[in-house]
Amino acid sequence: MKKLKVLCAIILSAAVMASLAGCSKDDKKEETTAETTTSAIAAAEEISKVIETTATTESEETEPATEWMCENCGAFGNKGAFCNECGEPAPDSFVVQDESDGSGDSSARPTIMPYETEEQSYDEKGKNEIQIANLEDSPIICEDPATGLTIEVDFAATITYDVLDGVVLSDEQFQTSAPELAAVRLNNVIAYYSFSNIDANKDVLEEGLAYDLRQGFSVFNVSVEFTEISLTEASQTAYDEATGN
Repeated sequence: MKKLKVLCAIILSAAVMASLAGCSKDDKKEETTAETTTSAIAAAEEISKVIETTATTESEETEPATEWMCENCGAFGNKGAFCNECGEPAPDSFVVQDESDGSGDSSARPTIMPYETEEQSYDEKGKNEIQIANLEDSPIICEDPATGLTIEVDFAATITYDVLDGVVLSDEQFQTSAPELAAVRLNNVIAYYSFSNIDANKDVLEEGLAYDLRQGFSVFNVSVEFTEISLTEASQTAYDEATGN
């Protein structure tokens, strides 16, 4: 913007100098020189108006937000498609930023939800074991970045855990909350890796869900094993067509 303003000043100065030079060399060309100078000044003024209009327009445009606050838990500093704390999806107004690694793939991708593994390792699985799955006729709706399809996913998992001393925790509490947490993690992993790579990244899914359970309940020695991650019949047909299988 500053360069354009300097250019206009140079144009204006050149026009005035040309006018003065013309007058000193040939007084008979005074009228023609005056007209040329007037035209140059008018042109410079028009350019200046364009610059001011552009500057005003640019100042009114706002840069897309790089972070967002979760309306569900209030966590600040979220940059991906999901809340780092509770897994809530980003609002529709937030545009996930391009995280290209320079390889030429400029497609925007979400940020994988973080998790921590347990500091202590255990030789045996937890004493408690439950089976979880999505509700019947209620598959998990996911967006697959590789195909651009909205896919429906069924899942089932086995969870083993131990409860802290003095804590009473019923299976019903896990049966209600664990599938919801699993659905969020599943959605995130598919959005990040795509459905075709879900098996290769199942450890991220399992360790992430184990972390969520430790954070949400008074449990430890948590182990998660997804025994099924599959598409519904309708989604499988559409997926096969999209991938050419």
